[in-house]
Amino acid sequence: MSRLGVPIAAMFVLLTALFASPAVRSCETGDGGSVPDYVISLGSSVDIDVSLYHGSVSGVSIEEQSGTDVVTCDVSGSLIRCAANSNGYSDIRINITYSCGGYSEDSFRITVSSEEGWNEAPVIDSLYLYPENPTRFDDISCRAEVSDRDSNLDYVRFRWYVNNDLVKAQDREAYGGSDNVQSVLYYGVAGEGDTVACEATVYDTSGLSYTSRVEKEIFVEQECGTDVHGLSYSDGKITFGVRNTGIRESSISYSLRVDGSVVKTGVVSLSPGEDASVTHDYYLSGDGSITVEAEADCGSKDTETVSYSVLPEYELENPSVDYVRIVPSEPDAGDTLYCRASFSDPDGDLDHAIFEWRVGERLERNVVKRISGGSDYAEDRFLPDAGDGERVECSVRVYDQRGRSGYGSDYVYIEGPSAEEECGISITALDYSDWIVEGNKAYVTTTVENSGDGTNAYVRVYDNGRLKRQVSSYIGSGERKVFHSSFAMEGAGTHKVRIYAGSSCGSSESMEFEIYVAEISPVLACNYNGVCEEGESYTTCPHDCAAPEPEREAKVSISPLSMDVVQHRSKAIAIDIYSQKEQGFAIEATGVPEDWLSYSREERVEGNKRVWVYVTPRNTGFYTLHVKVRALAESREFEANIELFVAPPESRSAAVTGNAEAFSVSATAAYIIIAICSLVAVVAAYVSHSRMFGKAEKDFRIRMIGK
Repeated sequence: MSRLGVPIAAMFVLLTALFASPAVRSCETGDGGSVPDYVISLGSSVDIDVSLYHGSVSGVSIEEQSGTDVVTCDVSGSLIRCAANSNGYSDIRINITYSCGGYSEDSFRITVSSEEGWNEAPVIDSLYLYPENPTRFDDISCRAEVSDRDSNLDYVRFRWYVNNDLVKAQDREAYGGSDNVQSVLYYGVAGEGDTVACEATVYDTSGLSYTSRVEKEIFVEQECGTDVHGLSYSDGKITFGVRNTGIRESSISYSLRVDGSVVKTGVVSLSPGEDASVTHDYYLSGDGSITVEAEADCGSKDTETVSYSVLPEYELENPSVDYVRIVPSEPDAGDTLYCRASFSDPDGDLDHAIFEWRVGERLERNVVKRISGGSDYAEDRFLPDAGDGERVECSVRVYDQRGRSGYGSDYVYIEGPSAEEECGISITALDYSDWIVEGNKAYVTTTVENSGDGTNAYVRVYDNGRLKRQVSSYIGSGERKVFHSSFAMEGAGTHKVRIYAGSSCGSSESMEFEIYVAEISPVLACNYNGVCEEGESYTTCPHDCAAPEPEREAKVSISPLSMDVVQHRSKAIAIDIYSQKEQGFAIEATGVPEDWLSYSREERVEGNKRVWVYVTPRNTGFYTLHVKVRALAESREFEANIELFVAPPESRSAAVTGNAEAFSVSATAAYIIIAICSLVAVVAAYVSHSRMFGKAEKDFRIRMIGK
């Protein structure tokens, strides 16, 4: 063996022993999901079950939270409940402990919004899976019944899980104030003994949402199985399905009975999991029942029965409003009123209801609510511009699908604020257009003073009883604030304009005046003398009057300007846009790869609107994201740089936890250090030995030559 053989062999044995030691199996820490961001309404709360996104969780703690005055959160086990206290947002970072002893971190944002003071989050009234006892041959349907008090439902996002693995995601549109939507997981995705879960999140048009989840276990396959399903009657047709739920081919006989009398029989041969649809033409009248009985040649039986109630066309009845109630029945000034109504229709074809609110003789609000079936319920809410003693009425008209209608109403009287309340809003100055030319905009400038405690105040402008503009702001105690409003006025003649200044504490004041709208006529025709005279404008006389400077009304706020984000997880940047007039806003985000970003490139805005730029970084490091928003009608640009620090998924040291995995990593590092030290010692010994041996050999050769 060479002189290198011994040390190299020793080093090889040492390293082999080191790396052949048993590996420590990593801790199971869920499916790598992430808690999403939430948008909730002021005064509401949200329950966040962390185990839905991180698997088997034994505990959760809040590591860091900003905006604690905006959102208050309590933790119990894997559940976090957060209540909204004020408008704004709160960034929350949580520490998650898994049942196996591992840990991880996650972060998300809760945004609290009270857009226009009206919007409420939608809700999922019920969520269920069917069939009741599914087998691997069944298509499984997830049906969500959703509703929204504001009647601005947008869509429902379904997410299907098999044994906690995401297998399908689907968005289904929803409309109005209530709707039923469903998603289907087709057979073959789940097998015997698997657990299937459906998670549904309903969104409204403003982005508010609500999430619910339901799950079932796939039942053990049957040697012989028969299922009758989907029995229904419509427009002279009876339909139903027959399915073979067994594990071998079967011939299934069925009989269709109407009020006990057999009207159709048949036989279908079906492979395992195969489904046959049956349709039979049969006109029904009156009340009764329909039954389908099915029996397979292997002995399995199933029965399904439904009731029917069909009236002849000439006996169809009008829908009716069973009751209308305004709550509270004795409201104070500043109270939000709820108009609640129930409806019925013997024909079972309710379609929609129209709610109308009047203060005195003024029509202040009308809204359409979708309803259905033979009986239903709907409500609407309204914050009236009404003072002490004013009459507020809610009238409701219901319609069926054939256009027939019914009517009902209720009214209350408003009581003013008590003398003890520190609440006092008054209009101290008013400036407005005396007259305008038809097609132009009028302006109103209102100065409002608050003699009570600090409060949220608003000014509404009505043109001939129609709400044209609303602006709002907070006014401190003893402060004055100026509210500017501009709006188009349609129709020549004298317009009666009313200004209403109100507050959240209930105090209010109103003023009325007139604005004359002059008709465009030969009297106002231009004389082409190059002078912009009274009654002429650029709109009517461009030859005499120069084009006005474009209105610079847009405001854009971009936040936050810096954020920490974990690699492969998403964070959102809020863009708050205000525009007094409707116009388009182009949005551009640069500075990071395009596939990191998700956002709308253009938005139409009139009033206030919040849009989001979502960032999902693929690499770690420091980055600068540049966001530019351009008001297209005003040729103005708003820009901001957002500093991003992207951390790796596991940014904390495992040694902090003291668990088995951390100990394994530390032990492995120690073994490597020992191996390196041993290698250095062996090499040093070899070098020393080589030098000594070389010197002796040289001396020996010298002596031999001398001899």
